[in-house]
Amino acid sequence: MVILFLILYPWPLAPQDEVHPITGTFCECRGERDHFHNGIDIPLAQGGGVLSVSTDVVLDLYPSGANSWIRVGRFAYVHVVPNPDLEVGDTVHVGDLVGVTNWLNHIHFKDGGGASGTKVVNPLLTGRLSPVIDNVAPTIAEVRFYLQGTNTIFPADRLTGYIDIVIRAYDGMDYGGWNNGVYKVGYQILAVDTVTPVTPYFESYWFDTLPNNVYINNVYAPGSNTSTYYYYVTNHIDKDTFWNTAAVTPGDYVVGLYVADVFGNQDTLYKQITVVPADTIAPHNPYIVDAHIEGGELYLRWRMDDYSDVLGYRLYHSFDGIHWECHHNETELSVFDTIFTFEPFPGELTIYFYVTAVDSSAFVNESDPSPWVGMRYDTPAFTIWSDVVAAGYPGVVKFTEGIELGFSTTCELDTCTDVIVYLKNNEVVQLDTLTQGLLYGFVHNGGKLVFSGSNVLQYVDSSWLDTMFGCKYLSDTIIPMVELYGEAEFTGIGFTLPATNWCGDTLNLCMLEPTSGEPILRYSTGDVAAVKKANTMVFGFPIEEVDPIDTLRSRIFEVLGLVGISTGETNTELSRYIIVRDCIVLSIECDGYLPSVVIYDVLGQKLPISLQRQADKLRISFRGIPPGVYFLHSPHYKVKVLLIR
Repeated sequence: MVILFLILYPWPLAPQDEVHPITGTFCECRGERDHFHNGIDIPLAQGGGVLSVSTDVVLDLYPSGANSWIRVGRFAYVHVVPNPDLEVGDTVHVGDLVGVTNWLNHIHFKDGGGASGTKVVNPLLTGRLSPVIDNVAPTIAEVRFYLQGTNTIFPADRLTGYIDIVIRAYDGMDYGGWNNGVYKVGYQILAVDTVTPVTPYFESYWFDTLPNNVYINNVYAPGSNTSTYYYYVTNHIDKDTFWNTAAVTPGDYVVGLYVADVFGNQDTLYKQITVVPADTIAPHNPYIVDAHIEGGELYLRWRMDDYSDVLGYRLYHSFDGIHWECHHNETELSVFDTIFTFEPFPGELTIYFYVTAVDSSAFVNESDPSPWVGMRYDTPAFTIWSDVVAAGYPGVVKFTEGIELGFSTTCELDTCTDVIVYLKNNEVVQLDTLTQGLLYGFVHNGGKLVFSGSNVLQYVDSSWLDTMFGCKYLSDTIIPMVELYGEAEFTGIGFTLPATNWCGDTLNLCMLEPTSGEPILRYSTGDVAAVKKANTMVFGFPIEEVDPIDTLRSRIFEVLGLVGISTGETNTELSRYIIVRDCIVLSIECDGYLPSVVIYDVLGQKLPISLQRQADKLRISFRGIPPGVYFLHSPHYKVKVLLIR
């Protein structure tokens, strides 16, 4: 049995019978949760006299280093250079000089332990250090709720399962020291009235005597150090425990948190919480059903198939399709908020969106993302739908002008996946990472892709060009009236390119170097003009400048295994109306009959459209049809055409 002798003793510095500041209390955290502070800290400038608080024998001393010290009976004086006139065995009286403070400028005063053989106790307990005056209450500055045994914080005050409750608290004293540790910690679960108890009071711990340092992590949570104190209020000193929310029925409660100092000053914090049932199942994902520009604003609308487990939504955006940010979440997008508008963003940017749904569980479950949608503000009719791409229509890429597409006529309309894409007008187009990825995925899954135009090849990523087409871009040049001839699968093909393109600008020609691809066309200079690799072909000149294009187009289709649309079956005017705004106007023969035209959506469903004949023109109205991707089929024109609205 340990007997704690209650004996008053004075302060270890002059004047010994007056109160002094205390800047460190008993059992504070030290280091990064390394050990308990085994005494109290009393400020005293270097060289200040340290006086004995008892009459006893010098039991031990250590004269050098930061932790120099001397022990007289039960009491140790640390960070103190011992009085050189003292040796072990000398008798010291109350008030005698035992040493002076070193450069750490304080006395670490310890009651018990070491050579004394007594238990280390809190010097501030009643009946020990005197006089002490403290009317300052401790403060609970913060409370956190963790999933028991982890560093996972509940994101809102909605709790379930086993809970570690952690508070940040500190104490002060009348005469100085405003960031000390507290003496006692406890908690209780109450009704929302903060009065009616729901669980018994849990007294976590109090610091009368020094615990074993192996228990430091039962008291102090991560983030604690020598000057910051996070306390586990759900633990005992020698036991790691928790609050089991299953002990109460789901609903609203208050957690009452209590701290106190040795002198009875205390603080109470009431924190309202909600106990919810365990839930690890995420809601179904939403679907964006409309995205367009209206009244100068970008307008998004989405839907949910099942609202039963939805608290709200998170709206993500990206400018490259890779790095996504969420600036609008369930705090402003509740379960029935399925429409959102944006102010205009810079017109040269393409912005992508997707939406997720979240539930009201303690740890929010977030659904899979909706299929994304991409839009440009300066091209209101331009919208990319990722679910369309996934469904096998990868021609839906971010080229907003001058795309020509040829569909295999052997495929059904709603299952057509073989698409040839090439850029018209030799426009400068910079492919972003998302577009490159879409095209790569298209080819990787069996699609056939034809790429052309020197202005395009200059601005694509070199590694992507190598991976997709098996070649490198070398340079571009101007060669008036250049001749080209074919080899390999293009043997027998020959034609001449004009010195200028269709709009009168100089025609640039790109030189290629095959890597894993094979050359299929060369310029008359011998430089490689086109390369084929598996299902892809790349041309260093704009294909549309070849006149007539029939032979080249037929060979492209033949080599790639496509059934093409012959020149006679293609209405040139029609193929230029791929980007749709309000209507398409087509030329018709004056035979008295209204041509048959059907518009399908990506699921193969027919859309109600308005056909109006105006003299020798056919006007197809798209008013009332939301932005998206559609297909036009007309036996009269003998074509199938992709429309992007």
